[in-house]
Amino acid sequence: MCPVLRLSGTTTNYTIINVARTERNAVLHVVDLGGADAAQWLLVLLLFAKRLGAGAHNQILRLTIVNEEDEFLSVTRGLLAWEAESLHIGFQFHPVKLHINQLLSIEPLNFMSDEALVIVSTLQLHRLLADEFVEVAAHPHDRKGKVQAHATMTRADALLRDLAELSPKLMLVTEQEADHNDEFMGRFDNALNYYGALFDALEESIPARGLAIERSDMERCLLLQEIRDIVACDGAQHRERHERMVKWAERMKAAGFASAAMSADAVAQTVMLGQMVTGCRREYRVSSKKDLCFFIHWCDIPLFSVSTWRAV
Repeated sequence: MCPVLRLSGTTTNYTIINVARTERNAVLHVVDLGGADAAQWLLVLLLFAKRLGAGAHNQILRLTIVNEEDEFLSVTRGLLAWEAESLHIGFQFHPVKLHINQLLSIEPLNFMSDEALVIVSTLQLHRLLADEFVEVAAHPHDRKGKVQAHATMTRADALLRDLAELSPKLMLVTEQEADHNDEFMGRFDNALNYYGALFDALEESIPARGLAIERSDMERCLLLQEIRDIVACDGAQHRERHERMVKWAERMKAAGFASAAMSADAVAQTVMLGQMVTGCRREYRVSSKKDLCFFIHWCDIPLFSVSTWRAV
């Protein structure tokens, strides 16, 4: 909904195409865990068709989308199939009709070992932080006979670990750069600052009255429920458990990922689009950390983080 999230989509698109250029697998498999829209994947098809070496290498693009809405999956399938046919590229669409909360294993993703895999998660993983379970140690005792401790982990950690075992070429993660996984007063104060900045950013980026009315409707439908979850729900009912990049980095590394540098194309296109989307407004700012991740700010308040990871 927020226009600056298009920056995340741009980074994702050019990173995917960079993998297509460098990998020679017959199939490039992109898994969308949710959050991206059909327009983003239409652009990926166009970039895929026009990439260097496209004519010499008949690579197939396979797209798996995790989404619980039949209409979204059906419309997206039709749009992408038509576009792929018009561009004369090999394309396969694999819908997984599930909400990410229902993705209990990686089997529905139907990944094949001979594929080059790229995983994309846009504002999804935090929804799995509410669910914790105790993992029983595979071996009750270590070599010295000491009892092995059971580990408590979230479903987000478990899913990341399973995804790392697939050895993806890259995984791109976009999350809210906020701390809403705390005690009530802490997350209330953080939510007040975060959503105040987000609403200001939306108001400035969509000035036209007609679009502003549409934006207001979307705010009520989407952000109202999200804010209510953060300030009015506790325990397992509290699903919107946003965490900052520093905590996601810890989770990613514990699951078997390491930071990966963004491609030069992805960085350049993201910077260019950032200037176009924001109109070079001073309130908007994109900061990067050694090309490993970047943050989208409004008035120096970070709103979103985008990072790239590789399995180790």
